[in-house]
Amino acid sequence: MAAHGNLVNGIAPGPTIANIGNGRLKDAAARHPSSASAPLGRVATPADIYGSALFLASPASAYVTGTEIVIDGGGCLGNSG
Repeated sequence: MAAHGNLVNGIAPGPTIANIGNGRLKDAAARHPSSASAPLGRVATPADIYGSALFLASPASAYVTGTEIVIDGGGCLGNSG
């Protein structure tokens, strides 16, 4: 798509407190397993995602394509504690 001037990027959030899944992660007890296993010790909030979304929607990302921004508090790295 880059050859046609289209930028294609993605945001891959980890567990996030939102209305997805009937808002299950809004309940502290339900999100405890995800929080306990996350290197940062918590699940994401929508505010944790906003910055990356704004960056990709802005002219600052004009030369960024074919990228996935993983926002999972280090979860992809495993729990190296």
